[in-house]
Amino acid sequence: MLFHTVIYAVFLPTVWLVYMLVGAACRCAAQNFVLLVASYFFLRLVGLAFPRLIALSSLVDYIVGLSLNLTSENRNRRLILARESAGLSTSNPWIFQVYDFLHQPSVS
Repeated sequence: MLFHTVIYAVFLPTVWLVYMLVGAACRCAAQNFVLLVASYFFLRLVGLAFPRLIALSSLVDYIVGLSLNLTSENRNRRLILARESAGLSTSNPWIFQVYDFLHQPSVS
């Protein structure tokens, strides 16, 4: 799905309407959930080949955010961020690149 297609012209106002209706019903984290689901749906429509990897990355980032919220010491926060930076989030581009390289047809 491209941004200048009819599908996107329907998708965006639909997501906005659902977001506003959820916000009118309750001012809570449900609006964030609507945006998360809409984002994953959009990525699938675009044809992203790695939905599980994106979901795993989101889960790791969420857990890191919760960990940062629980600690108030700067040293511990730096350690948490350093571990996360050395982990999944920085390896995502590498995983995509290696996957594409390994699945290219061989030239004979």
